[in-house]
Amino acid sequence: MSEGCAEPLLTSSENIEGVVDDEGTSVTDECKRVLSIALPITASQSLSFLSYLITTAQVGSLGPQALSALTLGRSIFHVTGLSLVVGIASGVGTLGGQAYGAGQYSLVGTVTQRAVLLNLMMCSLIFLAWTQLTSLMEALGQDPNIATLSSRYVLSIFPALVLEAIMNCLQIYLSSQEVTSPLTVVAAVMTLCTPITNYVLIDRLDMGLDGAALSYNLVNLLGCCVMVGSVWLLTARWQAHDQKTWPSWSRSSFSGWGQYLKVALPSLAMICAVWWVFEAVILIAGQGKDAEVQLSVMGILFSTHTVVYMINEGFSAASSTRVSNLLGEGRSHRAQGATIVCLILTVTCDIVAAASFLVFSKPWAQLFSSDEGVVEGTVRSMPWLAAALLIDGTVEVLSASLPTLCFRTVEVLSGVLRGSGRQALGFYANIVSCWIVGMPLAWYWGGLTGSVGLWQALAAMTVIQALVIGGAVAMFDWPEEARRAQARVEEGAASLHCFSPLLPDDPCLESSNATQPKERSILADELIQSKTQRWPHQHHGTHDMIISGSL
Repeated sequence: MSEGCAEPLLTSSENIEGVVDDEGTSVTDECKRVLSIALPITASQSLSFLSYLITTAQVGSLGPQALSALTLGRSIFHVTGLSLVVGIASGVGTLGGQAYGAGQYSLVGTVTQRAVLLNLMMCSLIFLAWTQLTSLMEALGQDPNIATLSSRYVLSIFPALVLEAIMNCLQIYLSSQEVTSPLTVVAAVMTLCTPITNYVLIDRLDMGLDGAALSYNLVNLLGCCVMVGSVWLLTARWQAHDQKTWPSWSRSSFSGWGQYLKVALPSLAMICAVWWVFEAVILIAGQGKDAEVQLSVMGILFSTHTVVYMINEGFSAASSTRVSNLLGEGRSHRAQGATIVCLILTVTCDIVAAASFLVFSKPWAQLFSSDEGVVEGTVRSMPWLAAALLIDGTVEVLSASLPTLCFRTVEVLSGVLRGSGRQALGFYANIVSCWIVGMPLAWYWGGLTGSVGLWQALAAMTVIQALVIGGAVAMFDWPEEARRAQARVEEGAASLHCFSPLLPDDPCLESSNATQPKERSILADELIQSKTQRWPHQHHGTHDMIISGSL
């Protein structure tokens, strides 16, 4: 083990107060920084949703049975597959983002490699569960024909799940370094190729639903190749040698799993608690009076919710990145300021969106359906959706800074939780708000007033989320969060040297790879002086990383 990594990144816990920023950047500069991260992610999310709509429309031409199988299959894919690999991958945002802020560049890539390996293991477990889907769905009362078709479709797109598992790790790896434009490029390529591959395989080769599954696999393979190419360009062409964030694969990738899972598992649970509650609400809607109308209304409102979700997902990711980077640098006050900026931007966007949907609720509903009952139900439910949207975005940003989460205001808060490594707090908040409060209310109010009651329950759920997570973030001791980030980076840096490299040129073992970030951060003069006296021969080396940063 190198002597450098055995030393603390800060000279002592008492000196952490010197990490607090006295100068800081302007609100305008921080807004630009946040938007540069958020907008490409929003664009990529929107393109991905468009790709899904294209496939749904093309499969719809095969008939109602194929469309039902696709809808049910994608729902199973997201709930029992994608939510799990996204949750495991989200640990990269916390550990990788804080390592990047601290200047431990090679640790960012090593953390990502650990996430990829863990996600591949998760995929193998998911596949074993999927082999029992047909009998499980029949036991739950699904039509045997649709259950068989859906199970076949889900198993057929398992390769896409593996590719999604890898891509999600790489996406967060890039965004944790504030590199987000490749994400838009990847999504654009996939969206452009989707109708072409669907047409060839579904229509020209007459492969039906099997063709849709093969098309999804091929499009994801192409997207994964473009993503890997983007990572290679970043590390091989754009990053300086001493700032490369993707080390050679080494045995270090097989260590440090305990630290990673401490962050990733609560994040996974936090995500699943929210994703699964929406599926449960759909089931409740299908069991009430006028189930066909209620399901149609819920479909329109969930599509509306998704439109705004795309915007706030960008701000959630931006809050997670900025908070994790700044805490890794030791800039606790700036992390707090970045949280406020993300909240302001999110609330502004949500007010505009909510007001627009309220004013144009009837024309919006008529775009989806001409049935008067569906339109009326959508208009009556829209105020509650608007309330949920306003609160949800804030919570997602805050959860992302603590480390990750889901409803607009809630989304910003969730991003704060992810960035600070406090996913466990988000999980507890989600369990209470979604399952202890939200689900009983949805069952009761949904039975009384249908879709209106369901969205009243979702709005109440979001209020609880906002109060719990917002209150937690408001009471944050930001210098203490910087200390916690320092401890995580120190633990991760130590794990880099536990094993010899698999490849001889592994830069993990080069002390120069964890040095010299781009600009000097604002530390107290006494801290800089004490570090210079302690390591005069390494003043610009490993131990200097915490007093340099990107801001």
